[in-house]
Order: sequence, then structure tokens, then C-alpha cells
Amino acid sequence: MEAMKNIYYRLNLLWAPALILLLTVVSGVYGATPAGEGARDTAVEMDRMLATVFPTNAPGAAVLVVQDGAVRLRKGYGLADLELGVPMDPSNVFPICSITKQFTAVAILQLADAGKLKLTDNLGMFVPDYPTGGAKVTLAQLLNHTSGIPSVDEQPEWRKTWREDLTPDQVLDFTRNKPLAFAPGTDWKYSNTGYTLLGQVIEKASGQSYPEYVRTHLFAPARMTHSYSAKNNRLVPRHVHGYSPSGKSWTNAPYFNLTQAFSAGALLSTVDDLSAWERALQAGRLVNASFLASAYVEGRLPDGRGIHYGFGWELNKLGHHDVIEHAGGIPGFVAYEARVPDAGIYIAVLSNTDAPSVPLRSLAANLIRISLGETVVAPVALPIPAIEDFVGTYRISSSATFVITAKNDRLYGQLGPGRKQLKMVAPDEFTTYDNEGWQFSFVRDAAHHIQKILVHTDGAGPDLVWPRVEERRN
Repeated sequence: MEAMKNIYYRLNLLWAPALILLLTVVSGVYGATPAGEGARDTAVEMDRMLATVFPTNAPGAAVLVVQDGAVRLRKGYGLADLELGVPMDPSNVFPICSITKQFTAVAILQLADAGKLKLTDNLGMFVPDYPTGGAKVTLAQLLNHTSGIPSVDEQPEWRKTWREDLTPDQVLDFTRNKPLAFAPGTDWKYSNTGYTLLGQVIEKASGQSYPEYVRTHLFAPARMTHSYSAKNNRLVPRHVHGYSPSGKSWTNAPYFNLTQAFSAGALLSTVDDLSAWERALQAGRLVNASFLASAYVEGRLPDGRGIHYGFGWELNKLGHHDVIEHAGGIPGFVAYEARVPDAGIYIAVLSNTDAPSVPLRSLAANLIRISLGETVVAPVALPIPAIEDFVGTYRISSSATFVITAKNDRLYGQLGPGRKQLKMVAPDEFTTYDNEGWQFSFVRDAAHHIQKILVHTDGAGPDLVWPRVEERRN
């Protein structure tokens, strides 16, 4: 499993093990409210769950849940400053980390709508000094992470520079002469470098700096009055401190110079402003509806594989509901936002710890379920036939697979020489017993057969998609 941890680490701006909270604590809150039995106060249910996840003496989160245009819950949990004992407020400002990518994507779509570029344009038209080995890399491939350009966070030498004030060009130097991971358009791999390059495309096509473009063309028309581009030494009102776990206590998170993240992750905002952003998008105030719709279309590879990513948004499912979402993380902070179009639900969660007791994606899934009127229950033991459903081989890449086997009614996952037992935390949702931070969601087709695994990364990267390639029976 060490190989798995290494893969997971490289996909995040900073990997920190998520401390998985056993959902048995949740069962006491929700098990007494079966679906259909009397009126339910969903805000109270959500509040109780969030108060359990973010205690009053630890780092916390600002949480916003909107349904059908009405605010169902807007509240701060835990502490914004551990040393001063300042409670979290929902109006606090946080780094939104890789949620920044949807802002970059919309900026590109605006420029395409204005005729200043095309999504089929070659990167070299705008950033001619970034080598691609002679391969054509299109802007669309940068947007949906199919360019093959290696991500800067995969480069060990870059991690030594986190405290430094580097320009985008200096950040790009860490990958400038690295070979492409694959021919552009033939595979999928999350790349922060790709979105840094898109920021430079925006500057070249618009004639404005990336921060100025975002301020004038995105923040202002969306009426985001408490959102910023990272700038060293700037005082940001209501900006919270970030923390990392240290044993059973907390410590100030390692310093990361956020300006390095540029157009891949350097924006700051509030849950209210993120909701305003979403309203402006859906109202058509920012970009033509047809261009915006293209951002929500799942990319597909030549062999037919879906990549669960559009332009700046992840595209997944919760039950039969489509979920348009993105997560992000840097040292001391994680962020998550999601929209469930057919249910009119929007959720934003911003936390000032990089290791909340429940990963934000799992937490938001429960908030969505409660909003849908579903009962969140404790996990139940899997019967033997259900265990066998999960057994099989799942493709990670052309050269690596994840093999799930069953023995004595227990599931085991293997990548390379290591094997770990899997623990069920919800129907079709698993983690590992040693709480390494891995979360697996099994996706079924209409016939209820498992087709793939979504491997959740609660940091800067989106879900990994591991399609099933064969079944194995033990």
C-alpha cells in the first residue's frame, strides 16, 4: 500500500492523512429519524452532524447549504484562531485552493466567447517558450487535464521552494523540460501545471494580469465582494489561520507561499461569495450559456473511457443524482463545493485544517443526502453476495492495476506487493482500516453491476477513476 500512498501524495498540492471518523457516531443522530416519519428539520440534522465533526476547541469550517434558492444552513464551526480562541464565522475568508480552477476555466470560456482564442488553439500560440516535445497541446486539453503535461507538485525539487516568492515562469521551470506523461488527448492526469499555463494564456489573450482579469471580469460581475487573489503581505479582513494535526494536538500548518499556485489555486473567498459565483454563472451573467454548458460535459478518451472531468469541474454522481463539484487543498486548508442540478442544491465547505476528521467530500455527501430527505445511517455489515460484487481488477493506468479480493467475508485491496483490508463506511463506500486517507466509491450501472471505482482525493486533485477490467472470484 506504500505505492498507493505515493500516488495519492503526488496528486495533491500537499497530502495529509485524513483522519476518518467512524460513522457510528452519526447513527445516533440520524437513526432515530426514518424517512417518511413525520416532519424533519434538516437544518438541525445538518447542524448536529457538523458540530460533531468540528468541535468547539479545534480548527473548523464555514459551511453553506442552499436548496432551491433558500439558505438551509449557514454557519461557522470550530475555531478560526486556536491561539486567540476566535470562533469560526461563516463570513471568514479562506484559500479556495483548486476551486480556483473553475474561475480560470470560465475566464478561458469568456475569451473564447469574445473571439480572442479558440479551445482548439495550440498552447504554443500563447506560451511559445513552454516545450511540449513537438506535440500539439490544445487549450481544451489543458482545461480537462488530458494534455499529458506533468504537474509541478510531482517534482520533489519544487517542494523545497514552498516558502519562496516564485513567479509563474519560475514555477513552470520545474516541468519545462520534463517529457509528457502521454500523447495529448490519449489519457487523463491531473495537472496543476496545465492550469498555470492557462493563466498565462489568459494574460496574453486579454492583455491583463491574471489577478486583474479575475477581479474585473469574474469577481465584480458576480458581486463577490470578499474574494481576492493571493498577494504577499496583503491584509485580508476575516482571513483565518490554517492548522495541521500533530499527534493528538494541532500545530500551525507549514508555510506555503500561495502566490505560487497562481491560476491553479491562488484565490481566496468565502462560502457566501462562492454561492454568489454559482448564482451568477447559472443566471448567465458571466459567460454564454452554451460555453458554460461545455464546462459540464465529461471528457472522453479515444478508447471510450470517461474522465469524470469537464473544464474546471469534476462530474460525478451520488446515487442517481449528477454532482458537479471540485475539491482543493494546501497546507492548513481544504475546500469543497458542489451543485446537484436536479435537486437545486448547492454546498460550500471551507476548512482551516488540512486533515478534518471527516473528509469534506464525504461530509458534503451526507449534507446532500440530508437535503434530499434521506436518512444517514450507520454502516451495516455486508452480506457475502455483496462482498463478491466488489471483487475484481481495476485499471489505474496502462501499467498498473488495483486488485480486490475477498477472504472470510472480508475485502482486501492490493496495488503492488502490499495488501490492505477495506472497511465499509457506507453502501458502496470504503476506506482502509489503518486510516491512511484512502476513500473508495464503487459506481454501479443501471443493472447494479460495479463498473468503476472513484478514488477520492480531498486535496487539490479530483477523483481518480479506476475502471473495472475484469471480475475475479475467490
